[in-house]
Amino acid sequence: MRMRDMLRYQQPQFVVVYKVAEDTALEKVVDKGTVWTSSSDVDYTMKVEANGLKPFTTYYYQFSKDKLEKM
Repeated sequence: MRMRDMLRYQQPQFVVVYKVAEDTALEKVVDKGTVWTSSSDVDYTMKVEANGLKPFTTYYYQFSKDKLEKM
């Protein structure tokens, strides 16, 4: 099988950019990053573990679709 034929059968990769902030305008960012999934076995679920969070603090978060690629 040729490489281009193999690429045609691979699952798409879903890329999501996340941001965690202390304010509603999402300007005081405490953590941000990119996560991705390409597995339909887990319903394309993504898990984010935010760092730098303080207890008893309200945070706001945003998830944005970055792009859809072939792996």
